[in-house]
Amino acid sequence: MSAALILSLLLASSIIHTFFYFDWKRAIKAGADPNIFFWLSGIFSVLISTIIYFIFFSEEKISSYILILAFITGAGFALQAFFTSKAFVKGDFSLVYPLTRLTPLFTLFIGLIFLKEVLTITSILGILLIVIGIYTIHIKDIKNIFAPLLHIREMPSIFALLAAFVATFYSLSTKLASASINPFVFVYFSYIFMVICWLPLLLLRKNSILSQLKKFPKPILRICLLDVASYSLVTAALALGTLSEVIALRQMGILFSSFVGIYIFRESYGKFRIASSIFIFIGLVLIALSL
Repeated sequence: MSAALILSLLLASSIIHTFFYFDWKRAIKAGADPNIFFWLSGIFSVLISTIIYFIFFSEEKISSYILILAFITGAGFALQAFFTSKAFVKGDFSLVYPLTRLTPLFTLFIGLIFLKEVLTITSILGILLIVIGIYTIHIKDIKNIFAPLLHIREMPSIFALLAAFVATFYSLSTKLASASINPFVFVYFSYIFMVICWLPLLLLRKNSILSQLKKFPKPILRICLLDVASYSLVTAALALGTLSEVIALRQMGILFSSFVGIYIFRESYGKFRIASSIFIFIGLVLIALSL
């Protein structure tokens, strides 16, 4: 029962996040500023979630321990967005993207060493196949397969690795909180801390923020709802499964996003991308069989 529920939660989360990706990419193509667009979606997420929280969850007890974990998660969201943005602006996408997606590899070690998670060989193999798949999915030529690692000492690659490390630690804090609080409530408080961390940047660019808000009100509103719903489902799945397996299974969203990229945005789909998608799919199947 728990295996089917974990898969259902993560499948729903991935589908929702695919719609998030579709709206976000369409807005970027229409001229939206990626950072400001993301900040505004965070603010709207908090505003809308506040209404939901006080209507349905105001009696939920929040301990100081949960607030600390929510702060770590929210600060992690903000830092990951910052480091990812720096990596993509300063570096070649094909070099830095594979490094930003190494979180399942890091959570595998965190789960085994610190959380003492017990995983089957099949599950570990599935996680490693997913890592290989997401590492290679944007590499266009076999000659460049080790290029991201060869540039690992350069600042864009360091920013990319920092984004992956930060995602690992906020995944861990979410896992620790997931067993003792409603998923939506935890995500709500995490987003509050995320917006607080962004506040200095928001104040510095308030004029740009207002212009973006006037231009893209509906996409921002849709994205904030999709984002909260997606991560709430991930939090619920973490309460039922291991950190290592849930974070790896969460990568199924890459397959859906690739589908959107190919058939809606007409992106190229080379041999490497096909092979990478197969690796990810096989890895997902192996983990699912191990649950």
